[in-house]
Amino acid sequence: MMLSTTEKKKIFFEQQALLILKHKYPERFSGLQHVGYDKSPDLQDPNTSVGIEVTTVLIYQECCALFNMYYGKKVPEDSKEKVDSILQSNLCQFHYDEDDHVECMYAYIAIDLSPAQVSEIAGEPIISTGQKKIDKLNKGHYDRFNTNGLFMFTSNNTFPKTIGKNVAILARYQKEKEKKFDVFYVFRSSSPHDTLYAFNKDGICIDIQYLSNSGILSLQAEEIAGLYS
Repeated sequence: MMLSTTEKKKIFFEQQALLILKHKYPERFSGLQHVGYDKSPDLQDPNTSVGIEVTTVLIYQECCALFNMYYGKKVPEDSKEKVDSILQSNLCQFHYDEDDHVECMYAYIAIDLSPAQVSEIAGEPIISTGQKKIDKLNKGHYDRFNTNGLFMFTSNNTFPKTIGKNVAILARYQKEKEKKFDVFYVFRSSSPHDTLYAFNKDGICIDIQYLSNSGILSLQAEEIAGLYS
């Protein structure tokens, strides 16, 4: 079956999450597997009854979709105001060539914002996307396991303090729900090392792992997903 680039990118993040978890917790996740593009949750180990849903919480995802749509083209006049509004709200900006064709996109344009303000904006999808995943869990969209987890990729613009605060909001949101995620993993790409945070169902940070080889894991995930084949 031929997969689209979007589908391959989804598999890439799922495979990257799998490789990260297996690398940092080799005994706990020795039997964890990626179960395929059309199954949920994305990572499963029936033998230990673990299921982990994987998602990205990057504010510029919608902007990337717009860029893919209009790259090398002009943005229609009747769509330009809406497109600009989406870009600006997500701290992004198109660059146009001399013929007004979209040439590239700048991410995190924040001339008048402090790093803390950028962190708040960049971290907001942790809440909005996380709440949608909690709702899906309670509507039966995911197979149920004894341990149910949510793995989220965020950017280096999201401060650790913002991550902790927003996961605490998710924990409060799911408190009154019948079904809950038992653990939240948040992967933050940054320099000099990437960081994996683990929170329990109450939003309390229970572990922090640092990764110096996530670039290698990312290349492995790209190869598995067939992004550049």
